[in-house]
Amino acid sequence: MAKAYNIEVKNGQRKTYEYRAHLHYMGMKWIARNHQWVMRTSDEAQVNSIIRFADDNKLICIVYDDQHGRNRNYRMNFFEKNAPMFGDYYICAYCFKPIRHKDVTVDHIIPVKKAKANRLANRLMERLDIRDVNEEKNLCACCHECNSRKGSKGGLWIIRGFLGKKKRFVIAVYILFISAIMAVLGIASYYGLVVRS
Repeated sequence: MAKAYNIEVKNGQRKTYEYRAHLHYMGMKWIARNHQWVMRTSDEAQVNSIIRFADDNKLICIVYDDQHGRNRNYRMNFFEKNAPMFGDYYICAYCFKPIRHKDVTVDHIIPVKKAKANRLANRLMERLDIRDVNEEKNLCACCHECNSRKGSKGGLWIIRGFLGKKKRFVIAVYILFISAIMAVLGIASYYGLVVRS
């Protein structure tokens, strides 16, 4: 079976509007809500032709295979393989807030957008033996606030996501947090800033 490629062409230094007739002729379809031209093909010559056309005309062209696109059932896969961390609560991998099942947002630690177009993200996925962006290894429980703040960012968010999935790490963070509070209260009490009852 031939490998299928997904192609997205977007505005770059120039607008795709100027080339809409040619993009349509090449077999691409306009998706208005995403403001991009898309195509799915297994013909590598056609893929290379579109890449050359986009480069020559200063358009952005992203090519990725099915392993680097979001699928519909990644959320279900996550819940099948991950029970709540403490009692009925999942823990946000980024802020460590306890969240109920109904409030969990399942997040791609290495974002889908990065997996599509970023070579460094693809190398990281290879290094971590993640073959598909929707694999359970790349998913974590997340609260709505952290998910909207993270968006498609990488960097420290990726490190926090992978560490925040581990129960031992979460317990260590909670212990450090409680120890820090105890230390502050101890210092405040020593200097008479806290009144004992």
